[in-house]
Amino acid sequence: LRAIEIYEKLAKENPERYLEYVATSYNNAGNFYADQGQPEKAEDYYLRAIEIYEKLAKENPERYLEDVAMSYNNAGAFYDEQGQPEKAEDYYRRAIEIREKLAKENPERYQADVAMSYINAGAFYDEQGQPEKAEDYYRRAIEIYEKLAEENPERYQAYVAMSYNNTGNFYAEQGQPEKAEDYYRRAIEIREKLAEKNPERYAPDLAASYFNYAIFKQSGVYFAKALEIAQEHPWHPYCRQIIDILP
Repeated sequence: LRAIEIYEKLAKENPERYLEYVATSYNNAGNFYADQGQPEKAEDYYLRAIEIYEKLAKENPERYLEDVAMSYNNAGAFYDEQGQPEKAEDYYRRAIEIREKLAKENPERYQADVAMSYINAGAFYDEQGQPEKAEDYYRRAIEIYEKLAEENPERYQAYVAMSYNNTGNFYAEQGQPEKAEDYYRRAIEIREKLAEKNPERYAPDLAASYFNYAIFKQSGVYFAKALEIAQEHPWHPYCRQIIDILP
């Protein structure tokens, strides 16, 4: 709130320079109040941030449209958590529309953002009991990440594995075990290679994949593998959860 007070004062004197900082601080405050279980304050700050970003984007779309998309995505996640699916869907779709437009103009910079929006949409439609839409968005995200990983494997292979793992979870929930196993094993294969090269960074992700696959297969071997990695990296949230769950 102190930061907001300063930025608001600066923006009155020099809006061209400081309005974006006001919007960023509003967005941060929205995240804070959402985490603190104060949805009315969170919504107020999210909407204030959106209003400023939309205004800035009208004047300078090249610079600020991605900020509008980011704020729409945050609002979508907020309304999703608040049990307001119509508003959540509206903001998710607005974010996707902007990011798809930006990616057409500059695919190298924005395709990854489109893929992440697709994953968010897939998770949303999965929660809403619309598996066909969820599957469509998950597969679109995979397609983008696979293409990006072909061009830059060091940067994007982890995202391919993440999208495979999420899709495995989806098919497991949908009662399609063959597809679920295929995607789980693809995720594991990539994460094993990544963890071998950089265990500090990628071993916790591998533990998560082992744990998901173990639940799916009811496999003591993979539960043991997940726990072994988790105990080596107890600081990581995934690993802490595994340690808390497994004896």
